[in-house]
Amino acid sequence: MRCVQMLPVVKDFLAPNGEWVLDFGQNITGVVHAKLDLPAGAQVRLRHAESLDENGNFYTGNLSFAKSEDTFRSAGQPAEYLPRFTCHGFRYLCVEGLPGQAGGEAAAALLTGTANPGGKLTGTWPLSYDQVPSRDTFGQKVTRYKEGLYVGYRYYDTAGLPVRYPFGYGLSYTRFAYSDLTVENRTVRVAVTNIGDCPGAEVAQLYIAPPRTGPYRPAKELKGFARVYLTPGESRTVDFPLQDDPPLEPGRFSMEDSIMEMKDFSPLMMQAFRATIAQGFGGKADYSNPDFRMMIMSGADAPLRAAVLSSGGSFPAAAAQGLLAAANGQTDGPA
Repeated sequence: MRCVQMLPVVKDFLAPNGEWVLDFGQNITGVVHAKLDLPAGAQVRLRHAESLDENGNFYTGNLSFAKSEDTFRSAGQPAEYLPRFTCHGFRYLCVEGLPGQAGGEAAAALLTGTANPGGKLTGTWPLSYDQVPSRDTFGQKVTRYKEGLYVGYRYYDTAGLPVRYPFGYGLSYTRFAYSDLTVENRTVRVAVTNIGDCPGAEVAQLYIAPPRTGPYRPAKELKGFARVYLTPGESRTVDFPLQDDPPLEPGRFSMEDSIMEMKDFSPLMMQAFRATIAQGFGGKADYSNPDFRMMIMSGADAPLRAAVLSSGGSFPAAAAQGLLAAANGQTDGPA
């Protein structure tokens, strides 16, 4: 006879040492089956523990190495996997990605300086899961991504939240300096110089900030990046061409345009949008309510299509079609 119980993860969090930890909320004993869905060739290391140490880090000091971790390699399809560790009783599980059979050599080359790292993070690492905007609904039947245009680093930068590692962060054994920044004919040009003692690659990143007046925009947005490899003392000029946005005019708007882009062509658009959102908050436009404020800020600057999907019903498709028709000069309603 076999007794199988599906246990959901109560919460997951980033430990101070940078590890993502899954918390089942109770001690688990017996044989554990883990269902993993990974691409072919991917490897993960699973470790478990009964407790965290005094600093809040994953702790396995009370378990032997053989009992506390195991490695799994995916064949490319979802698989039920039986970890080869003994479960005397654990509450926390840590899943770590492994780089494959050449990972050891690569790690040794980076640690000894034979190779110089030059990668940059493609996402923001928050200080805790409580900073993630979708934390309250993620994993439920309907996940509400309320941040709109403020997704990812745009949210953390605009909200002024401290993070563990920001978007675009990376380390190197050498140092780089930027100089001679110019803007000419919609091309941004900057010189990058290796001012360190060893060769290395730098990923130059171009961000733009919005004017203080006008549509709601993130505090800064990535508009270009370029990777340059430089020897010590070498300098190279990097160009970032900027593209012109198409002109805004009635008759050309679609569900891919935002309230802020169309409001100048329909005087009542912003008021109608605000009133529609307020219906989901008891009919009150309460800017002291952070949920209402986020819905207004993100929804007004998001494509109408995205605003409808992320509103959770507070901004229905019929209302969006009516506002779109007004912006396009269709006074008799949407086409």
